[in-house]
Amino acid sequence: NMLSLYLVGRTVEVLYGKWRYLAIYLLSGILGGIVTFFLQPDALAAGASGAIFGVFGAIGIFFIVNRRALGAYGSGAIGQWVFWLGLNLIWGFSTPGIGILDHIGGLVAGMILALILMPRQRRRKRAF
Repeated sequence: NMLSLYLVGRTVEVLYGKWRYLAIYLLSGILGGIVTFFLQPDALAAGASGAIFGVFGAIGIFFIVNRRALGAYGSGAIGQWVFWLGLNLIWGFSTPGIGILDHIGGLVAGMILALILMPRQRRRKRAF
């Protein structure tokens, strides 16, 4: 978790700013826990993985929203993001004791928060 947070979190902090990054991280973690609580109330979930998945979702949304402005780099980044996301979700579903609902809840929360909190200067106009 810490390695993922170090590698992805630094980039998200640069792209969104420290306060937006903090909001994405904290709210994704909280919302991931809430999803787990309501969908699997007997589960013990104590960890930062939902928050880290939220940060991972935020970087994916940035690449998706700005894919045209980023050109070939954007396409490559989206492909890598989908690969690592899929790998982590498959591992989460296949390994007992991992709070997959926390991961999914955090991911979705992070993606939605990233859309809401994306700085205006980071959004690129679409060229049609």
